Amino acid sequence: MAKASPEIIKIAEQYTLDATHRLPDKIGENGIHDEISDFTCFHTTPKPPNRDLESFIQNMRDYQTKGQIANSYDFNSDGWVVGDVAWVISELKGVFPDGYVIDVRTTTVLRHVNNQWKVAHLHLSEPVVGAQHMTPKS
Repeated sequence: MAKASPEIIKIAEQYTLDATHRLPDKIGENGIHDEISDFTCFHTTPKPPNRDLESFIQNMRDYQTKGQIANSYDFNSDGWVVGDVAWVISELKGVFPDGYVIDVRTTTVLRHVNNQWKVAHLHLSEPVVGAQHMTPKS
């Protein structure tokens, strides 16, 4: 499989920032509901996962952030392409105005439709606090 181009990786990283900053118009512009599988899933709010792009956008409008938003991000991303599908994995550090740093991992799946890469799936996870102290069962 081929490595994703810098353009694809930049699209995925920007989409993550747009979701983090709750920019529903940007999400709508750069996202796509996957008609082939009829499934798009975005995890963004206390509600169950969104199953389509429209509900994701509506949740962004309904649930605004209550506190600070990180004001700087350091991405470490890699990606791959097979046909009209690409996926990008990222590890990033978000730094908040008060200096708090959060480590986040994302997976972004993109589809190439009408000569444009569009995001069909975004998953973001934060490490579990204390996970570094866990050991596997023997």
